[in-house]
Amino acid sequence: MVSKCSNPKCSTEFMYLGDGKLFEFDSISSRATRDFHWLCNECAKSLKLKRREDGEIVLVPLDQDDQDELAA
Repeated sequence: MVSKCSNPKCSTEFMYLGDGKLFEFDSISSRATRDFHWLCNECAKSLKLKRREDGEIVLVPLDQDDQDELAA
């Protein structure tokens, strides 16, 4: 369950599905089929979430192509 922004430096609480950006990943746990993570509006302007090869979900900066897509 998503309760706050996935950026550990941010304390913004999840309130509405339309705010920020929701990320969905295949679960590596046998208990769930999907993992959901959320970035608030401010964090989603410059960051995104990715799953590394070891399975950890990490913050990464948006590259220029991502920023152009958001502006369109």
